[in-house]
Amino acid sequence: MLALAEDAPKDKCHRFRDPRDGEYGIEPTAVLGTSIDLTGTRVGIALATGGFGRD
Repeated sequence: MLALAEDAPKDKCHRFRDPRDGEYGIEPTAVLGTSIDLTGTRVGIALATGGFGRD
């Protein structure tokens, strides 16, 4: 499982994956406007965050 959480006031996007024992592993945070590398996951893409809202 993979989840993304946008934190617009801080201009960040947080990545969470692989829940174990009720907790998610936290991946590096990306700055909005950059790409999130998901090529090593089942999704297999780089996700551009430039279109994410900032309000």
